[in-house]
Amino acid sequence: DTIKFSTGGIERMAITNSGVSGITAGITMAETWRLTSNITNDGSENVITANLSKPSTPSGYGKVGTETMTVSSGVFTFPSTGIYYITANSKQYALGSGTEGNGNGIFINTTVNNSSYSRASYGSQAVPTTYDYGSASCHLIFDVTDVSTHKVRFSHSGVSGSVVAGNANDNQTHFLIMKLGDT
Repeated sequence: DTIKFSTGGIERMAITNSGVSGITAGITMAETWRLTSNITNDGSENVITANLSKPSTPSGYGKVGTETMTVSSGVFTFPSTGIYYITANSKQYALGSGTEGNGNGIFINTTVNNSSYSRASYGSQAVPTTYDYGSASCHLIFDVTDVSTHKVRFSHSGVSGSVVAGNANDNQTHFLIMKLGDT
C-alpha cells in the first residue's frame, strides 16, 4: 500500500493511504498584518512597535494555512523554519507646511541572532505637497533556519510632522509574510 521514490539510496517521497510525504505542497502560509493607527514621523528612523494586527474586517481577507506569525513590541516571530517572502508597504502624507519632502521610507529589518537588527530592504517616496499621499514598498526573501534567532521587524522614517497612515479597516501601511517553502 506504499509507493516510495528514492534517489541516491535516500527516500525522497512516499505515497501511502495516509497521503503524500517528503515533498512541499507549495505555499503553506501567507498572511497580512496592518498598522491600525497613524504614526507621526519625527525625522528619524523608528521601529513600529505597536498598533499591528491582522485584518478582521469582512472585506474578503484571506490567509493560507494554519501557521501564523506572532508579534511582540513590533518583533515578528516566524511559526516554522523556511524561506519567506516579506513585503512592507507604506502610505505616508504631509500634514502641513514644512512636513512635505523627500525621504519618507519604510524598512524591513532582520536579525539572525535575536539581537542585532540590520536593514535588509528599504523603500522610499516623496510627499511633495500638503495632504498629498505617497507610497513605497520593499521586499525580501528571508531564509529562516532557526525561529528562535531569525526575526523581522519594520520601521519608518520621514520628514518631521509627516504621517505614516494606518487604519484597522483597510490596508494602508501593511505587511505581507508568505512562506514559499522549506529551507
